[in-house]
Amino acid sequence: MSTWTDEEVQELEHPDAWDWDAAETRPPSPLQGIRVLVRFSPADFDRVSCGAKRRGESLIDFIRSAALERAAQSGGSEDPAS
Repeated sequence: MSTWTDEEVQELEHPDAWDWDAAETRPPSPLQGIRVLVRFSPADFDRVSCGAKRRGESLIDFIRSAALERAAQSGGSEDPAS
C-alpha cells in the first residue's frame, strides 16, 4: 500500500476536486456510539489486558463491562434518561 503525499491529500480534500453530481448518500450506521479515549500507564495496561485475557474477553469488551459494572455499583442508572 502506498502512502499519499501531502499534495495528493490536499488535492483530494479540496471541494473543487469532488464529483458533486455522483455523490453517494448512505444510511446512518446502526452501530453509532460515543468513543472515549482512555490513557493507561504501561503497568495499568498490563493489568487490564491480563484481566481481559483471563476472562476470555476482548480488551474493549472487558473495559466496557468493567466501567458499566462500576457505574451500576455506584448507583448509576442503566437508562441515562431516567
